[in-house]
Amino acid sequence: MIDDEADNASINTNKKDEDPTKINNYIRKILTLFARNTYVGFTATPFANVFISYDTQDEMLADDLFPRHFIYSLESPSNYCGAQKYFFESNSNVRFINDYDDKVFPLRHKKEWDGDKLFPSFYHSINVFLLANAIRDIREVEKNTHRSMLINMSRFTDVQFVIKEIVENYFADMKRAIKQNCRCKKEDYMRNSLISALYESYELEYADNNWFGKTATWDQVFERLPEAIKDIEIAVVNSSRNSNKLDYSKHERDGLRVIAIGGLALSRGLTLEGLCVSYFYRNTATFDVLMQMGRWFGYRDDYGDMCKIYLTDFSYRYYREISQSIDQLKKDIRTMGAQGKRPEDYGIRVRNNSSEMGITAANKMRNTKAKIDRKSFYGSVFETPYLHRSLSAVSENIDHTSAFLRELTVAQKDDSVQHPYFRDISARRVFELLQVLNIHEANENFDTKQLCRFIAKHLEMKFDVLVMGGAAENTPIEGFEPVFTDTCVKRRFDIVNRDEYLDQQIIRMNGVRAHLWGPRDTANGLSEADRKRVESQTNVKAQDYMLEGRNALLIIYFIQPSNEGVDIDDYFTAENTMEEEVKSQVKLLLEMRQKNMKYLVGYGIGFPHKQGVSGDATNYIVNKTCNYYTKQHEEDYQTYGEI
Repeated sequence: MIDDEADNASINTNKKDEDPTKINNYIRKILTLFARNTYVGFTATPFANVFISYDTQDEMLADDLFPRHFIYSLESPSNYCGAQKYFFESNSNVRFINDYDDKVFPLRHKKEWDGDKLFPSFYHSINVFLLANAIRDIREVEKNTHRSMLINMSRFTDVQFVIKEIVENYFADMKRAIKQNCRCKKEDYMRNSLISALYESYELEYADNNWFGKTATWDQVFERLPEAIKDIEIAVVNSSRNSNKLDYSKHERDGLRVIAIGGLALSRGLTLEGLCVSYFYRNTATFDVLMQMGRWFGYRDDYGDMCKIYLTDFSYRYYREISQSIDQLKKDIRTMGAQGKRPEDYGIRVRNNSSEMGITAANKMRNTKAKIDRKSFYGSVFETPYLHRSLSAVSENIDHTSAFLRELTVAQKDDSVQHPYFRDISARRVFELLQVLNIHEANENFDTKQLCRFIAKHLEMKFDVLVMGGAAENTPIEGFEPVFTDTCVKRRFDIVNRDEYLDQQIIRMNGVRAHLWGPRDTANGLSEADRKRVESQTNVKAQDYMLEGRNALLIIYFIQPSNEGVDIDDYFTAENTMEEEVKSQVKLLLEMRQKNMKYLVGYGIGFPHKQGVSGDATNYIVNKTCNYYTKQHEEDYQTYGEI
């Protein structure tokens, strides 16, 4: 079975406990009818496909359509004009729409919009299309080549027809002006405002165009214009009854010249032949839809230098981010192939460093979660405000942490710091602790596998270790005498549900702020002079205290969970009237009492700034059931497990 546009209707967008969507259902049913079958999907935007759950099965339907056996990236021919060419190699084809005005045409407009004018750049782009037709007539021996312009400004069909009327009125006025002035002298016809605007468009876009050593002069272009534009059609392409149907095959002899106005209908499946000019003014919020709307990608032999794309600066940024995302995905796919691995063994990730855009529709991303990939941690600080609700996992962390602390000595302790503070601990010992800790993955920045990978490459570094203490009346930290004594830190907490994680209930510290440490915890260990130097700045953050030259810092928090008004004894007398939120908190405290657990444990870690090196991160979305990082870090641990 071959599935074209496989990321569109074939994806099951329903929730796990619901029946699959119809087309997904039918595809899987058909495949089960055969003892042997092969399903191959084709798409330019495979984001939704690689996010399908790897282990979704149904007794009647069998596996979902995750591409478990192979993903193959087709190489682009050298004459293909893609995102790399338009948005990285050269900006010569791209023009920014800098004159957009919400009072004229709001980016987020309603379907009732019925204005009668648009931005100056809009009319300029139409001028450019008219000029392109004349210049191509001058250049090309064959005059039957197709010529198209794309206008994509609205998803509403009614608004698209309003835009068509604006284009028709402008085109009629321009065609009339050209016809009336084409035999006049230049000094005479330049008095016409439309012709003058057309000349300005020529000077701006095509006056310097050099094609095999030849330039089409304004006089040549103006002479050709009446014939070049006389058969241009203006069409609305959408799903309505009144929509025009573009059929280039009916114009093989004379070539179709058309200004196509549309939205979703122009995004998939339809090729705009000979696309010269695109005017794109949309607020699309996902990678795949934006890429599908980029109909200017394709083959532009002999006229690529004439193609112009008009878009906003934010759309330009989006296309650059999407291009980098696709390039990274292709790189991963090539690496996977070179290693002889399948997607089910290699894992999937898709880069997204944009805070404004999603990768695909939310209902196609139910099986995903965010991941932050850091190659360097210098100048960065991280904490673990999220703890496992499973107290057995927390208890194991306490055991590992206690064993680590018992190896520290009085000689390493700095008594000048208020709380237990140990200097010059080897990176190897911190690495060994991080290797065995079970940190909840909701702490996206505190990724022990990535931290271990970084530390393993910098074993020469030293750590300071701080056991952050609390008020005198708090629960004592036990078992470390005579090296140190202190009390727990007290933190507010709640129990939250996060569907994207396998163990959905999480202990969260300090509410929606989700913070474990205090604002000056990382200042511990600094000299008074260094501390004052940092605090002389404005808006000081935890990482600002990680001055170049100081040791890396590991902070251990023994936590006494405590919420005002939450009392274990109330559970036995008022369970039925207790709010669910409070009840979940009381249950945690009750379970801790039953297990004789006096505190929880959390962590903070910081690395000093290093000149010329930053802790920049790349954000990825990963497939939860076929996680790139889970697969790759299995190999990392084999590499670093015995350092």
